[in-house]
Parts: sequence; structure tokens; C-alpha cells
Amino acid sequence: MADLKTNLLGFVMNSPVIGASGTVGYGVEYEELADFSKIGGISGKGLTLHGQYGNKGERLWETPSGL
Repeated sequence: MADLKTNLLGFVMNSPVIGASGTVGYGVEYEELADFSKIGGISGKGLTLHGQYGNKGERLWETPSGL
């Protein structure tokens, strides 16, 4: 298998693949389904020094088939 190690400003990751915020939860939800030692990491929600307004509107909308 190819070596996909990636060096990002001195931080070495096993792979350039990073699970996006929100798609893999905290990781524990998928640990039985995926081998997280094969990816570079999991990104968290972004933070700012000063407060920012988020997206307006509904985030979830119930439908007859579920959310």
C-alpha cells in the first residue's frame, strides 16, 4: 500500500484525508465501521475569537419519511 503520510507545518499525519466536522461525530460513533488509524484526523467545529452569527433558518425539518 502507498505511504500517504502528510506533513502539515511540522504535524505529521498518516493520511491527507480528514473527516469533516459533523460527518463523523466525535469518531466513537464510527469506530466499529472504520479504521481511524488510516486517516489523518477529524476536524472539529471552527472557533473564532469574536462571536459570529450562524446560518438563519431551520436546521432540521421533519418529513413524512423522517428527518
